[in-house]
Amino acid sequence: MSPTTSDLSAYSASGHVTFLGAGPGDPGLLTLRAVEALSGADVLIAEPDVLEMVRSHARAGVSTPALTVVDDASTAAGIPPIRDAANLVMEAARGGKRVVRAVTGDPGLDGDAGTEMLACASAGIPFEVVPGIAAAVGVPAYAGVPLRDAQGTDVRLVDA
Repeated sequence: MSPTTSDLSAYSASGHVTFLGAGPGDPGLLTLRAVEALSGADVLIAEPDVLEMVRSHARAGVSTPALTVVDDASTAAGIPPIRDAANLVMEAARGGKRVVRAVTGDPGLDGDAGTEMLACASAGIPFEVVPGIAAAVGVPAYAGVPLRDAQGTDVRLVDA
């Protein structure tokens, strides 16, 4: 369930996180709720490939801390992670900020967003999920390729 704009005032003291699906990269595919959440954000934490797209809907002066990519190569080289998305989200929300965490596609299909949602739930930080168009559905639709036909053929997504 998504709160309305008037409901967001209840989160001002404790902070609030919106996990936002930015879709496959076309700003015209953002939902009205996504644009509303972006316009009210104090902090915008977005994946690099959607940052500019979603930032265009955020208010002037929104904080956009950079994500730190932590991978096996940086760990093996002894480069310590400075900040990752989960820590950025939690820190800002604990500070009473309205945080928008934007991911490519849909947050429900993003494993990192799921981990961040669980961290918020464990910490008692209120959050909402604004779905986005997953690339697995959006790309074929853009190409004019239906994923189902009149006979109801099944669609199966396999993550290899």
